[in-house]
Parts: sequence; C-alpha cells; structure tokens
Amino acid sequence: MMNTYVAVTRQAFAAVGQTPDDVGRVILEAATAAEPHFRYVTSDLAREFVARKFVDTTGDSVVALSGARLP
Repeated sequence: MMNTYVAVTRQAFAAVGQTPDDVGRVILEAATAAEPHFRYVTSDLAREFVARKFVDTTGDSVVALSGARLP
C-alpha cells in the first residue's frame, strides 16, 4: 500500500510541480516585502490545499481534491 501511495504521489506532483524559478520568485517577494506575510504559498494548487486545510478541520476535502488530480 505504501509503495502504491508513493508512486501515485510522485506522479501527481511531477504533473503539477514547480520550477525552482517559480519558488524563487515567491521567496524573493517574501524577502523584500516591507511588511511580509506570515505565510506564503507558491502555487495555485498549494493555495487550494491551504484554503481547504483551514476551512476543513477533518481534511476530507483535501483527500477528495488529491484524488481528483490523480490519473
């Protein structure tokens, strides 16, 4: 079960992964902000997960979102 999970997770993240430049732009924004935010997200997908995490304390919608993105 764990091997299947790891394989599917790697495949999913490879499909929606970010480049180092993508992440670097967000880091630069945070490092140079006059009043930096407490937390930064580096992609629209991450933003979806964070939004659900803080709204759905059970995590069920995060699991559903993850499953919807798998092939």
